[in-house]
Amino acid sequence: MKIVFSGSNDFCRWFGGGMPRYETPDKNRVGRLSLRSDDSQMIWQCQYLDLAKYRDGWRSEVVVIAVEMNSRTTVIVPVNSNDKAQFEDQFLNAMIDAILPLCVAAKAMSKLDFLVTLQRFDDVFKGFEWVRNTDLSVSGNVADVQQWLKAEYDESGSLARMDLLGLQDYLNQQPKRVKVSDTPKRHKKVVPMNVVADYWMNVFSGTPDQQTQGSTETKPLASNVICMEAFKKIKK
Repeated sequence: MKIVFSGSNDFCRWFGGGMPRYETPDKNRVGRLSLRSDDSQMIWQCQYLDLAKYRDGWRSEVVVIAVEMNSRTTVIVPVNSNDKAQFEDQFLNAMIDAILPLCVAAKAMSKLDFLVTLQRFDDVFKGFEWVRNTDLSVSGNVADVQQWLKAEYDESGSLARMDLLGLQDYLNQQPKRVKVSDTPKRHKKVVPMNVVADYWMNVFSGTPDQQTQGSTETKPLASNVICMEAFKKIKK
């Protein structure tokens, strides 16, 4: 098992560049492949965001927004260094901090059971792979998170007072649209919490899929956009 960072151009430049692109026979899709996590790799689409960009004199605030490809689970990682090894450690901790409460909330497993699967993860984990690729299917999810972070930064001049863990937990319990096909154009509705809990349980515990994903209806769905004010009201 490896964790793959599928990084946007900005993300790769921040961490020094030199990341290879995925090889593909379709040269028209180089750098824009749709990727999927499986039992050998967990893939995260990563976007770098400098909130102080174009704002002279503002405090520098850099975050990485990572979206898991199957479930659309979001992890938000504040960074203050472009050291790749340091980011790998940060991300691993942030990923576990995000997935544990989701697995428990989805009733996929208890905290004790999660610790057992975490030992299994540790046994099979083989490290990280960095590639330059932008999966456009998750660009809307990334853009939404960017919008919420920018709104907080514009209002407060910092993310220091923002409950980032609470925000990502809230977002990961909201329904998302995932494209099923282009022709005909079809989508299904998924809840990131349920899908990532299924994935984690199936890969790291060997327990049969308990189908916590819920609806896969393909009728037109409402927008993915979730109002920041709704989250703030929950936190009060």
